[in-house]
Amino acid sequence: GVRGERELGDASGSVAREARVAPPGIGQYAVLVAECEASGELVGMVELGILPCPVPLSRRPPPETPYLVNLAVAKGHRRQGLARALVQACEEQARGVWGYEEIFLHVKVSNRRAQRLYTRQGYLCELREPNLYQLKSGESRVRVNPRLFFRKEISPPSSLGEADARALPLTVSLPGTPAEP
Repeated sequence: GVRGERELGDASGSVAREARVAPPGIGQYAVLVAECEASGELVGMVELGILPCPVPLSRRPPPETPYLVNLAVAKGHRRQGLARALVQACEEQARGVWGYEEIFLHVKVSNRRAQRLYTRQGYLCELREPNLYQLKSGESRVRVNPRLFFRKEISPPSSLGEADARALPLTVSLPGTPAEP
């Protein structure tokens, strides 16, 4: 169930909200949504949870780190900055509310648009899954669409104290609703 909801920001027609949900056994988890103010239609969403970060490979055991997953924007609302705003909102949640200094995600090799989005926002690709993998039986298989793991350091702004950074409100400017075709 929803434990709490807070508005992340608004603009001329869209609003982003954070609905914190606590699935059984999960501590920190957030669903950030972009909603059309005029119609109430959900036009974008992303999930943020905490998982062991597999990159870089030199860190073992892998540290628990915010993991951005399932970013989606409705077709009629793409190319307006919603995905970028939702990613930035995840970074603010991870840094300003949860107090983490990095965030990671994965993208399929075939998803070039997502790779460009994350690269333009400062994410670095640190690992590509191998094309071949082995089953427990010892048989080898080819991975058709391997994942790329991206990571970004998101240290709090140096002008804020640590306590202030954790209490930052998440504000996102989202573009307005597109004109009807």
